[in-house]
Amino acid sequence: MRRRNLCGLLGVALLLSPVLQAQGAGTQRFLEGCYAAGDTLQVVCADIAGEESYEAGNFTVTLSGEELAVQSVAAADEAGFPATFYCLVDVSGSMRESQMAQAREALLAIGQSLGEQDNMAVGTLGNQVSQSGFLTEPEAVEEAVNALEAGIEDTNLYAGIVESLRLLDTDPNVHPRKYLLIFSDGEDDQKSGITQEEAFQAAEESGVPIYTVATLPGQPTDSQLEYGKLLGSFARASAGGRHYTPVVDGISGAQAGEQIMEAVQRDLLLSVQLPKQPEEKDILLLRVSYMAADGSSYEDTLEVYAEDVLVAAGGTDAGASEGEDAEGEKEGETAEGGGETQDAAQEGAEGQPPYGLYIGIGAAVLLLFILAAVLVRRKGQKRQGKASKGAADEAADGGTGSTGEPGEEDALGETAKAGAEELPESGQELPEPEKYELYLTAVGYEQIVHMLVLEKNKEVTVGRDKRAEIVLDGEDRRLSGVHCRLRWDGEKIYVWDMGSTNGTFVNGVPISQLGKVALHEGETIRMGSYEYRIGREEEGGQ
Repeated sequence: MRRRNLCGLLGVALLLSPVLQAQGAGTQRFLEGCYAAGDTLQVVCADIAGEESYEAGNFTVTLSGEELAVQSVAAADEAGFPATFYCLVDVSGSMRESQMAQAREALLAIGQSLGEQDNMAVGTLGNQVSQSGFLTEPEAVEEAVNALEAGIEDTNLYAGIVESLRLLDTDPNVHPRKYLLIFSDGEDDQKSGITQEEAFQAAEESGVPIYTVATLPGQPTDSQLEYGKLLGSFARASAGGRHYTPVVDGISGAQAGEQIMEAVQRDLLLSVQLPKQPEEKDILLLRVSYMAADGSSYEDTLEVYAEDVLVAAGGTDAGASEGEDAEGEKEGETAEGGGETQDAAQEGAEGQPPYGLYIGIGAAVLLLFILAAVLVRRKGQKRQGKASKGAADEAADGGTGSTGEPGEEDALGETAKAGAEELPESGQELPEPEKYELYLTAVGYEQIVHMLVLEKNKEVTVGRDKRAEIVLDGEDRRLSGVHCRLRWDGEKIYVWDMGSTNGTFVNGVPISQLGKVALHEGETIRMGSYEYRIGREEEGGQ
C-alpha cells in the first residue's frame, strides 16, 4: 500500500480556534502501514501501549469517517506479514573501526533474524547513498555487512534520510511493512543541500518507523553525545521508532540489533472489514484509535489510495457477498411492503440508462439552476433598491405611499423608514459583506470544529506553526509548517497548496498541481490528519 508523503484571510477580526477538541489522546505515532487482502484491510501498528495482549474491541477504526469492524488483532510476525529493513550505515571519515564494529554487529544480528519472506538492503552513507540491493538470504546479508568499511568522505546524513524514505515509499521491492535503520555518529558535514529541519519533517510525516543506533566511540565527548541525541530525534519523531546508544546504554552492537528485532516482532496486525461501497475519492483517510487498559487513549492516521481499497472491496468474493446481501435486503423489503418493491427494483435494473446520460442531464440542470439563481438575485437586489428609495421618499413626504395617497403602507414598513438615510440609491446593488464566517468540521469527528472569519480579497497562509498566519492545529504532524493559502473574493473561497509534504485535497483530489481551486459549501478539504466539511455554520447547530 503506497503512502502519500497525506477558507480567505486572517483579517482584523479573524477568529481561528477549535470550538471543541479531542482530549487525552496519546501523541506517539504507531500506524506503520496497511494493505488490502480480499474484502479486508490489514493494518500494521507498532506496540501501542506496551500491553501483553490487545483486544479487538478496544480499537476503533474509521475510513474517511465511516467506522469499520475490527475482526481480529494478531502479532504481525505470527500472521506471516513480510517486512523490509532498509539499513543506512555511516561510512564517513568520522567513523572509527570501533564504531563500524558496532554497526556490523547490529546488522548481522538483524540479518540472522529475518523471516522467510523478509528482505533487507544495506546502504552506505557518505557524500552519496548507495545500497546493496534487496537481500533475502542471511549469507548474502553477512557478505554485504562484512564488506562495510569507513572511508574519507563527509557525511550527508540529512539528505540520506530523505532519500531513503523516498525509496521506501516508491521501490516495488519494498513490503508494506517497512523500517528505516540508521547507524551513524549523528554528524552531518555537508554545508548545503537538505537541512536538519527538512529531514526531521520527512521523518515525522513519512509514517515509516525509524530505528537509530548512535555508533559513538568508547569515551564520547560532550559534542559527540549531543550528535547522538540529535540522531535519536529522528526515531522519536517517527511512527513506533526507537533510539539506541550502545556505549551509553551499556550494550553491545549485537544486543542493539536484537532489541530492534524484538520491538519489530511486537508489531500488531489488525484485520478490518472494508466497506462494500468506499467513498469515491482518490485518497482516503484511515484513522485508528486505541483505549488502553489504564484508560489512556491513542490515535493515529494514515492516508491510503482509494484505488487499492476499491480493488479489494470489489473483488470476486466481495462482489458475491454484496450480491447476496442485496438479495437478502430485497426479500426483506418485499415481505414488509408486498411485491411492489421487488417489481420496482427489477424495472429500474432493466431500464437503467447509461451513467453518462445521468451526468449530462445533471450538469445541464445544474447550469440552468445557477443561471436562474443569479438572475433572480440581481433582479431582487434591484427591486429592493427601488423599494428602498420609495421608502425614503415616503419618509420625506410624511408617510405618503407609492400612489401618493396618505396612509398607504410601503412594503418595507417602518424598518425602511428608520434606515432610509443609509440605503443605496435606486438601481444600485446592496453592498457585499466584508467578512465570511467559515466552519471546518472534521468528517467523522464532528466535535472537532474550526471557525474562521475571512476578510474579503485578502490572502492568508494556513499551517502547523508560527511560519503560517493561521495555525490550524499545532499538534497535527501531518500539517506542514506552511501548508496552503486561502482567499475569499466576496463570492468564492479559493485554496492552493504551498508545497506541503502531505498535500492538500479537495473532495479527495490532490490540488498541488492544479493551482488555485474554488471551494463550495458541502465539499471537503483535507489538510493534515483531518478531512473537513466546508460550511457557513457549524454542522448540527443553528
